[in-house]
Amino acid sequence: MLHLLHTFVSVYETRNFTHTAEDLFLSQPTISAQIKKLEEHLQVKLFIRNGKQEIIPTKEAIFLYPRALQIIEEWDDTSQRLKNQENFRLQCIVGCSHTCAVYFVPKLIPYLVKQFPNVDFSIKLMNSEEVGQQMAQNKVSIGFIEKPERNEAINQMAIYEDELVLAGKKDSPYWLLRENESGLRFYNEIYLRENNLIPKILYVDNNEAILALLREGFGRSIISKLAIPQDISYEEIHEHHLRHFYLLTHKAIFKDVLREIAAYIEILVPHLIENKIL
Repeated sequence: MLHLLHTFVSVYETRNFTHTAEDLFLSQPTISAQIKKLEEHLQVKLFIRNGKQEIIPTKEAIFLYPRALQIIEEWDDTSQRLKNQENFRLQCIVGCSHTCAVYFVPKLIPYLVKQFPNVDFSIKLMNSEEVGQQMAQNKVSIGFIEKPERNEAINQMAIYEDELVLAGKKDSPYWLLRENESGLRFYNEIYLRENNLIPKILYVDNNEAILALLREGFGRSIISKLAIPQDISYEEIHEHHLRHFYLLTHKAIFKDVLREIAAYIEILVPHLIENKIL
């Protein structure tokens, strides 16, 4: 049955039987037969063919996809631990957008490690959109992002209110912008548009590089106040100066410990704010 779920997941993600056959080193008739066998076992239709190439998942397939990912992950994790004769510690991969990973999540990790001593935490840094994609594909356990993410498989909760400021010298003709998928790019573009500003643009795909340029007196950019060191000047902005960090969790959570971690974070963050740690 597990190999049928692997095939289903691949077809769901590629929307193409031929591509799945190539990815799994199987023939296309074999892929079709495996999907048919899974449909017969579940007594539902999983895909609808629309022409020769396009394949549309049914509502049953949409329901099954995150659960199939969880089943595959659980099996892979279990078999690997048994082979390695591990002490059965649990893994929690935290997917974070840049600002969250550098200035927010590190404040949480010492408390999480202490509260969950049998869990091995790891942090993966990416932009907000990639965190959402990795969550949807079950490649990370929980996520922290800087802008809302629309995905039917994910719960998102506003967990922290982040103040944005305009950093850099006022007379600089350059504006520093992150990549398209960045949460900060969104707020910078709003500010430029609403203030009718048309500066010269320098694109930078890393927060630390932006801070380094600002230290050199080059450029301006809207960034999180959490990230501002003492040697960089900034001014407060009054429009769109607040944004939220969001906690992402899977709607279908099969590991109780992940549910417990998410619930603990919801309690922990207000405590850290109250004690001015955040």
